[in-house]
Amino acid sequence: QRASNLSASAGLRDSTGWCTIDHVTFESRLRPGVHVIGDAADLGPVPKTAFTAALSGRLAAHAIVAILRNAVPPAPILTSVLGALATPDYGFSAIDTFRLKSNRFSAAEPGGGLSPWTASAEHRKSEADVIKTWIRSSLGSIWGST
Repeated sequence: QRASNLSASAGLRDSTGWCTIDHVTFESRLRPGVHVIGDAADLGPVPKTAFTAALSGRLAAHAIVAILRNAVPPAPILTSVLGALATPDYGFSAIDTFRLKSNRFSAAEPGGGLSPWTASAEHRKSEADVIKTWIRSSLGSIWGST
Protein backbone atom coordinates (compact mmCIF):
# COMPACT_ATOMS: atom_id res chain seq x y z
CA GLN A 1 0.00 0.00 0.00
CA ARG A 2 0.99 3.59 -0.53
CA ALA A 3 -0.39 7.05 -1.07
CA SER A 4 -1.96 7.67 -4.48
CA ASN A 5 -0.12 8.50 -7.67
CA LEU A 6 -1.78 11.94 -7.50
CA SER A 7 0.06 12.62 -4.24
CA ALA A 8 3.32 11.51 -5.88
CA SER A 9 2.82 13.74 -8.92
CA ALA A 10 2.02 16.65 -6.57
CA GLY A 11 5.37 16.12 -4.84
CA LEU A 12 3.79 15.03 -1.56
CA ARG A 13 4.77 11.35 -1.41
CA ASP A 14 8.26 10.41 -0.26
CA SER A 15 10.35 7.24 -0.71
CA THR A 16 8.34 5.46 2.01
CA GLY A 17 5.28 5.62 -0.24
CA TRP A 18 3.41 7.94 2.12
CA CYS A 19 3.02 11.68 2.59
CA THR A 20 5.24 12.68 5.49
CA ILE A 21 3.55 15.35 7.58
CA ASP A 22 3.96 17.43 10.69
CA HIS A 23 1.69 15.57 13.12
CA VAL A 24 0.57 18.76 14.87
CA THR A 25 -0.57 20.63 11.74
CA PHE A 26 -0.89 17.84 9.14
CA GLU A 27 1.27 20.04 6.89
CA SER A 28 3.40 18.24 4.32
CA ARG A 29 7.10 18.09 5.15
CA LEU A 30 7.81 18.12 1.39
CA ARG A 31 5.37 20.85 0.29
CA PRO A 32 4.91 23.56 2.95
CA GLY A 33 1.44 25.06 2.90
CA VAL A 34 -0.18 21.80 1.81
CA HIS A 35 -1.97 19.78 4.48
CA VAL A 36 -2.47 16.04 3.99
CA ILE A 37 -5.20 14.02 5.68
CA GLY A 38 -6.66 10.55 5.50
CA ASP A 39 -5.03 7.46 4.10
CA ALA A 40 -2.28 9.31 2.21
CA ALA A 41 -0.79 10.78 5.40
CA ASP A 42 1.92 8.94 7.29
CA LEU A 43 0.36 8.87 10.73
CA GLY A 44 2.72 6.22 12.09
CA PRO A 45 0.90 3.49 14.01
CA VAL A 46 -2.57 5.03 13.56
CA PRO A 47 -4.82 2.63 11.59
CA LYS A 48 -6.20 3.93 8.31
CA THR A 49 -9.92 3.95 9.08
CA ALA A 50 -12.73 6.16 7.79
CA PHE A 51 -13.20 7.50 11.31
CA THR A 52 -9.53 8.50 11.55
CA ALA A 53 -9.58 10.09 8.08
CA ALA A 54 -12.61 12.20 8.99
CA LEU A 55 -11.11 13.18 12.34
CA SER A 56 -7.75 14.09 10.78
CA GLY A 57 -9.59 16.43 8.41
CA ARG A 58 -11.23 18.24 11.30
CA LEU A 59 -7.95 18.42 13.25
CA ALA A 60 -6.11 19.77 10.20
CA ALA A 61 -8.82 22.44 9.77
CA HIS A 62 -8.38 23.51 13.41
CA ALA A 63 -4.60 23.68 12.92
CA ILE A 64 -4.97 25.78 9.75
CA VAL A 65 -7.25 28.22 11.57
CA ALA A 66 -4.71 28.51 14.38
CA ILE A 67 -1.92 29.14 11.87
CA LEU A 68 -3.98 31.82 10.11
CA ARG A 69 -4.53 33.49 13.49
CA ASN A 70 -0.79 33.35 14.25
CA ALA A 71 -1.54 31.02 17.16
CA VAL A 72 0.09 27.76 18.12
CA PRO A 73 -2.04 24.81 17.00
CA PRO A 74 -3.00 22.49 19.87
CA ALA A 75 -1.47 19.03 20.03
CA PRO A 76 -4.02 16.72 18.41
CA ILE A 77 -5.27 13.47 19.87
CA LEU A 78 -6.35 10.91 17.29
CA THR A 79 -8.86 8.18 17.95
CA SER A 80 -9.26 5.27 15.62
CA VAL A 81 -12.65 3.59 15.67
CA LEU A 82 -13.19 0.61 13.44
CA GLY A 83 -16.78 -0.54 13.47
CA ALA A 84 -17.88 -3.42 11.32
CA LEU A 85 -21.17 -5.11 10.59
CA ALA A 86 -21.24 -8.88 10.16
CA THR A 87 -25.02 -8.66 9.66
CA PRO A 88 -27.43 -5.73 10.03
CA ASP A 89 -27.90 -6.70 13.70
CA TYR A 90 -24.37 -7.92 14.56
CA GLY A 91 -21.68 -5.29 15.02
CA PHE A 92 -18.24 -5.25 16.57
CA SER A 93 -15.58 -2.62 17.07
CA ALA A 94 -11.98 -1.80 17.93
CA ILE A 95 -11.01 1.55 19.42
CA ASP A 96 -7.53 3.01 19.95
CA THR A 97 -6.29 6.44 21.01
CA PHE A 98 -3.04 8.06 19.87
CA ARG A 99 -1.20 11.03 21.36
CA LEU A 100 1.85 12.95 20.23
CA LYS A 101 5.24 11.94 21.58
CA SER A 102 8.23 13.74 20.03
CA ASN A 103 5.97 15.02 17.21
CA ARG A 104 4.92 11.47 16.25
CA PHE A 105 1.72 9.67 17.12
CA SER A 106 2.03 6.78 19.52
CA ALA A 107 -0.55 4.61 21.23
CA ALA A 108 -1.95 6.14 24.41
CA GLU A 109 -2.56 4.22 27.60
CA PRO A 110 -5.29 3.22 28.11
CA GLY A 111 -5.86 3.06 24.40
CA GLY A 112 -9.40 1.89 23.92
CA GLY A 113 -10.64 -1.60 23.51
CA LEU A 114 -12.25 -4.35 21.54
CA SER A 115 -15.78 -5.62 21.52
CA PRO A 116 -16.03 -8.44 24.04
CA TRP A 117 -15.75 -11.84 22.40
CA THR A 118 -18.59 -13.17 24.56
CA ALA A 119 -20.95 -10.25 23.94
CA SER A 120 -24.66 -10.97 24.03
CA ALA A 121 -26.90 -10.66 20.98
CA GLU A 122 -28.32 -7.49 22.54
CA HIS A 123 -24.82 -5.98 22.84
CA ARG A 124 -24.00 -6.90 19.20
CA LYS A 125 -27.26 -5.29 18.02
CA SER A 126 -26.46 -2.18 20.05
CA GLU A 127 -23.01 -1.96 18.41
CA ALA A 128 -24.61 -2.47 14.99
CA ASP A 129 -27.03 0.39 15.69
CA VAL A 130 -24.15 2.70 16.70
CA ILE A 131 -22.22 1.80 13.53
CA LYS A 132 -25.23 2.42 11.29
CA THR A 133 -25.85 5.77 13.01
CA TRP A 134 -22.21 6.77 12.47
CA ILE A 135 -22.45 5.82 8.79
CA ARG A 136 -25.63 7.90 8.31
CA SER A 137 -24.13 10.85 10.19
CA SER A 138 -20.85 10.70 8.27
CA LEU A 139 -22.52 10.45 4.89
CA GLY A 140 -24.83 13.31 5.85
CA SER A 141 -21.84 15.41 6.83
CA ILE A 142 -20.03 14.60 3.59
CA TRP A 143 -22.98 15.04 1.24
CA GLY A 144 -24.84 17.75 3.17
CA SER A 145 -27.92 15.71 4.06
CA THR A 146 -29.20 14.12 7.23
